[in-house]
Parts: sequence; C-alpha cells; structure tokens
Amino acid sequence: MSVQDAQRWKNWLLGEKSRNLAPASTSKKLKDARQFFEHAIDLELITRNPFSKVKLPPQDNPDRMQYVSADDVNAVLAVVTDPEFRLAIALARYAGFRSPSEAQQLRWCDLDRKNGTMLVHSPKLKRDSTGGRRTCPIFDNIVPHLQALPQATDTRLPVMPALASVRNTNLRTQFCRYIKKAGLTPWPKLFHNLRASALTDLVEKHSLPSVCKWLGTSPKVAMKHYFMLRGRELAGPSGREEQSRLFGPHGTNPVHSAEC
Repeated sequence: MSVQDAQRWKNWLLGEKSRNLAPASTSKKLKDARQFFEHAIDLELITRNPFSKVKLPPQDNPDRMQYVSADDVNAVLAVVTDPEFRLAIALARYAGFRSPSEAQQLRWCDLDRKNGTMLVHSPKLKRDSTGGRRTCPIFDNIVPHLQALPQATDTRLPVMPALASVRNTNLRTQFCRYIKKAGLTPWPKLFHNLRASALTDLVEKHSLPSVCKWLGTSPKVAMKHYFMLRGRELAGPSGREEQSRLFGPHGTNPVHSAEC
C-alpha cells in the first residue's frame, strides 16, 4: 500500500459522495490505521507506514459544541424514572464525568462525605501518571441524587450497579428518549456537551487549573474541546476581563500541563 493509497482512503472517508464522515471521525480512523501499520513494522512484515505522513483532519468540531443549561438538565432529570440514570446525568453535567465510563467505575468507598469529595477512576487515563485517579468535589447539585440510592453494605460495590453493565449506545438511546419526553431536542454529543457545560460553569467560580484537576484534563485541552463562550463573556469589558482571568493579560494561558 502506498502513501497515495492512504491519502485516497482519507479523501474517500471525507467525501460527500462516499462515507462523508466528520473530520474528527476520519481522524480517529486514520490514527487506527497508522497504529495498525506501525504494529506491522514492529513484526517486520513491512518496512514503512503509508499513513505516517498523511495529515490528520482537525479533531475538534465547534459546530457540534452546545451549552446545555442547568434548567434544561433539570427538566430532563424531572422525567427520568431511574435513580441511577439521574445520578449519571448529574455527574456528567455538574462534575464533568466522562460518561458512562467514569460513572460506571464509581464505588461507595470512593465517596468521602466528611470532606465532600469523591475519588474518580478514569479508564481513559489509567496509563497516565495519576493512574487515572483524581479527586473531585461532591457538588451540591449531585448530593440529592446520591442520597436517592440505597447504599450497599459492601462499600467496594459500584454506586450504580445496573449502569455498570449498560453499553454506551443503549445509554445514549435512552437519554434521547428522556430528552424528548422533557419536550427538548437532543443536542449533539449528548454526554460530551454535558461535561463541557460543567467545565464552562465551574471556571466562572474557580480557577482553570483547579477545574482541570477535578475533571481530569489539561488547560490546553479544556480550552480547545470543552470551554464555551456565552453571551455575557463576549460582551464589552466584562468579556475582556473574562479572557484575562482565564488566559492571562496577553491572551495566552499561563498554565502548561500535559494533554490527557
């Protein structure tokens, strides 16, 4: 397979008359192909990787970013009958959990009610220097949904045992049903935009480095993939003050951290 073949495959993935995939989805497939051929090189089956010089499309898609207000989330929570599902939504929207993976990992022993914190386990970051573990506050909006669940006598058990076995696709389908039942239109990237909205709200009251530690990301990734400017941040002097608070006086982020 030649570099030209790899480029043609990329164009086919993006083409309107072929697969017509989003740039982010195409980028993911190209990364997978690149990794596959790298493994073939390691096995000495081939000598070069045809995907090594194929430029990846941009992975962020601002058109699919949408702020989900607390009012809309509360309207959805009001029609959700499953207490575990309500907690999963609250964790994503108010604590920025990656859903469903991080919610599925939460155990009763991870909750430190005395100090108002919880230990979050992230399968995505398990190879990170933190081992995929981080401490996050138990925010007030989460407390009633935690209290609605019966605590297991064995604290090593998951807080949401039924959710722990649910596939992501099934969760999204059910979530869409609840959103429509609440009289709303499902937004793009259902759970990602809940996490992004959580970060957007939290940085209004807390420092960006603190919020990034709570949510398990870096300032660079947060500002590129999560933070969303809304009306009041864009208007007049207050908008400039907001930019200065987040990025520093010269519009650059003074905090440097490894990307997650």
